[in-house]
Amino acid sequence: MCLIWLFVFHVETVFLYPWAILSFGILGVSVFIEAFNFVLILIVGLVYAERKEA
Repeated sequence: MCLIWLFVFHVETVFLYPWAILSFGILGVSVFIEAFNFVLILIVGLVYAERKEA
């Protein structure tokens, strides 16, 4: 399970961080909120999988 956490968050950081930083100045806060919602949904899914011991 630890490997799943590591893989998902490293891959997510590689794609989301530059996108959020570059888009924040152009598109504003709405893009940041959408990225935060995506991360939140991902965390909820990973917590669910960990509790189900998948």
